[in-house]
Amino acid sequence: ADGKTADGKTADGKTADEPVATYDNASSMEGTVDKNEMHRNQAALVIEARHRFPTREALEDAIHVRQATVSLAVGSGFDVDKGTLTRAALADDEVRKLLPLRLVLPTAADLREMLVVLQNHKEDALKEYDVTKALKIQTEMDEIEKQIDEEEVYLRRKNVSQTSCVKCGTNFETKKKMVGILKKKEMMCDNCRVMPMPEV
Repeated sequence: ADGKTADGKTADGKTADEPVATYDNASSMEGTVDKNEMHRNQAALVIEARHRFPTREALEDAIHVRQATVSLAVGSGFDVDKGTLTRAALADDEVRKLLPLRLVLPTAADLREMLVVLQNHKEDALKEYDVTKALKIQTEMDEIEKQIDEEEVYLRRKNVSQTSCVKCGTNFETKKKMVGILKKKEMMCDNCRVMPMPEV
């Protein structure tokens, strides 16, 4: 009378307590799969970004160099050769690919803010005597502190080997000569050297 067979199964062959697949259940499972896939894609993007640019500052330098190439071509007006236009087009395309990486490579300031938040979580975990959670948070903090150190080392090395352009103020590499003995034109970046220096 209740629709069960002698062995306790329903007419469709399922046991009475076996959950029946529904559209809602299927949608929920699909949503979980989509989230997991999204997290894997994000993790892969971060790994790829870190492989190309160990620091956020390195990423910013790469973007700046390519933007300068584009600006040089635009500033040349009609007096620009085909090679310069080609390089500018490639640089512009590369900039569009690099800009989204800013979303996955935090700045040193962002990393320090993350440290403060994690420190608060760690202290809360210790108040609750949850040592396992506190140790896990400390591991995350150690990774962030390591990344901050890399950011600072990169900046120190860059500042030692660079000088400020006397025309536009942009920092550029000065490798073979000390900044103090650079000639006036050598105190300009590559983009400004192609432009005539205004008479003072």
